[in-house]
Amino acid sequence: MARQILVFGNNEQGKAGFRTREELVAYIADDICRKGDFRYRHTVMRNLRFGDVIVLCWQGSLYGHFDIDSHEPPRHDDTKKYDKTKRVYIVRASTLYRNPTELSAISSEPLRRNNSVPLSEEQFCRIEDLAIGSHTFQFIPGSTVALELVLRAVRRRLGQSEFRMRLMEAYQSKCAVTGYDALDALEAAHIEPYSNVESNHPSNGLLLRADIHALFDEDLLAIHPETLVVTLALSLRTTNYQDLQGKPIASPRNESDSPNRAALDDRWQKFCRQNENGDGLHGT
Repeated sequence: MARQILVFGNNEQGKAGFRTREELVAYIADDICRKGDFRYRHTVMRNLRFGDVIVLCWQGSLYGHFDIDSHEPPRHDDTKKYDKTKRVYIVRASTLYRNPTELSAISSEPLRRNNSVPLSEEQFCRIEDLAIGSHTFQFIPGSTVALELVLRAVRRRLGQSEFRMRLMEAYQSKCAVTGYDALDALEAAHIEPYSNVESNHPSNGLLLRADIHALFDEDLLAIHPETLVVTLALSLRTTNYQDLQGKPIASPRNESDSPNRAALDDRWQKFCRQNENGDGLHGT
C-alpha cells in the first residue's frame, strides 16, 4: 500500500496556533524530537500508518515534515497540553527545510483550515529537491521502525554522512571543481540521482562546494564526460563563475573512485538539452 503524504496547514499548538514562522521552525527543529516526547498532537482523526508523512505548512509555505511511526488515542497529558487533541502521531523523524517551499509550486489544490492536501511521491520528491538537501533528521532511540527504511530516506538526500565521508576521503576534503577546503561548505553530490544503496558509491558522486552543488543540480554547470572539464551555461559565463569554464576537475585519490563516465554522459546530455541554444558546450 502506498504511503500517504499530507500537507497540514498552520498546525495548532495552543489556541492561537503558530503566530510566526519562527514558532513553527522551532517546533519542527526542537520541540518534537529534542525537547518533546516524539508525540505530534493533531485535531483531525486521520489514521496515518507507519511510513506516512505529515508536511507542515504556514501561510502557504512548507517548512518541514514528520515521518510517522504509528498513531494512538490521546492520553490525559495530551489533552491537558492541548484540549482539542483527537489523534496523536508517534514521530520517528523530523525534517526541517533550509529553503521553505511554496505549496503552490507543488500542488494546485488550495489548503483550507482543518483540511489537508494530499501529495504524490513525485510532488514530495520535488519538495525535497527545492529544499536543497538541508534536512536534519532526529531519530527515536529504540524505535521499532525498521532502521533500513529510515536510512533509505536519509541516504536519498545529498550530503549523507557515509557518502560524504567517502567523497571527502576520495577528494582529500577539497571541492572537485574549485579546490575549496572549508569543510562546512562541502557537500556530497550524486551524479545519477539516488535510487538504492549502490548509488552511494564514490564513483557516482562529486565533492562540491554548496553553491557549485546547486548549479550542478540545476544543470547550469556540467562536467564533460570525456575531457572531465567544467562547462557553464551561457548565463553564468559573464558572472564571477566565468573562471571555471574549461577548468578540469580534480582527480580522486583512487582511480576506482573516478566519476562514472556513463553517469556523467547522462548528466551531460541533460545539460545540453537544457542549454541547446547555447554554443561552446564542449568545455572550451
